[in-house]
Amino acid sequence: MLARLKYGKTNAVLFTTYIGSSMSNLQAIIEAAFEKRAEITPKNR
Repeated sequence: MLARLKYGKTNAVLFTTYIGSSMSNLQAIIEAAFEKRAEITPKNR
């Protein structure tokens, strides 16, 4: 249990670090994807 908790915490830290480092890049990708999706999907939804 303790080992799993420790692993989970380490995983969370790595995940947050990765998110933090690539947040601006990720934001740009998400915005571009949403713009593309807005173009593709019909407006009358």
